[in-house]
Amino acid sequence: ASLLPFAAATCYALQQIATRKVTAGDAATTTLIFTALAGTIIVCCIVPFFWETPDWRQALAMLAMGAIGGIGHFAMILALARAPASALAPFDYSSLIWAALLGVLIFDEILPPTTLTGAAIIAGAGLFVIWRERQARRRD
Repeated sequence: ASLLPFAAATCYALQQIATRKVTAGDAATTTLIFTALAGTIIVCCIVPFFWETPDWRQALAMLAMGAIGGIGHFAMILALARAPASALAPFDYSSLIWAALLGVLIFDEILPPTTLTGAAIIAGAGLFVIWRERQARRRD
């Protein structure tokens, strides 16, 4: 179970890399359709083992999350087509801050030290990448 976050992060990174590569030659809508199709196929293989029929509120929430997530994914595809991933990373990493903030405010979560340590490492790595990119531009 402790490898699941690592596996999720790896899959997310691979998805970002693949999206960046595909956007170089395809339209954003084509990329969105194929990534949505790939995700749907993967989920359809897993869902039968865990499916519970949602009530109408849950179904509405799932539809809203799907629509908002789809819009967000399309925006990320458009952004990756126009800017390097290193320039977009700080915006992507801000989702960690929002997730932690919403967890504290809505679910009364208490952030454990490991979460704060991990967030500091991620933020530090992101700042290092920004610094390194600026240094590389100055040399050129």
